Amino acid sequence: MQAKDFMSRKLATAAPDQPGAVLFNLFLETCQGGIPVLDQNRHLLGIVTSADLLRALFPGCVRFLDCTLYPERSLDPAAVLERINRIQVGEIMRRDLVTAPIDTPFCKLVALLMERKINQIPVVEAGRLQGMVTRFDVFRVLEEKYKEARAR
Repeated sequence: MQAKDFMSRKLATAAPDQPGAVLFNLFLETCQGGIPVLDQNRHLLGIVTSADLLRALFPGCVRFLDCTLYPERSLDPAAVLERINRIQVGEIMRRDLVTAPIDTPFCKLVALLMERKINQIPVVEAGRLQGMVTRFDVFRVLEEKYKEARAR
């Protein structure tokens, strides 16, 4: 089994010049853990995870011992709304991506997800996004194989 056989194909995407509010709405509407950022030709430029967006919306958080401290002003709803409309997708997207070709074997993808401690792997062909393999996609494959084995 290869990436093309089980990857998610219907993905919400964003452009680098869109405001952060677009990401916020996409996360709410799709429940995707990461939103791929594409240029006009569907070339993958980066990805924004929900954690990336939270860090951009709540700057100034400080880790001290085992606690995260938030300046009170960073939690002000008006300040958050102002930031979400001011930041652009391209400013917060991750550019250092782990990607995979469309013919990457299932076991290799599972190993990448685990070794790199990531939740999704964009699947690309000639630099263009074809789909995404997520941990949930892996669980779906395992469920399918389990049902097949029980039916025998």
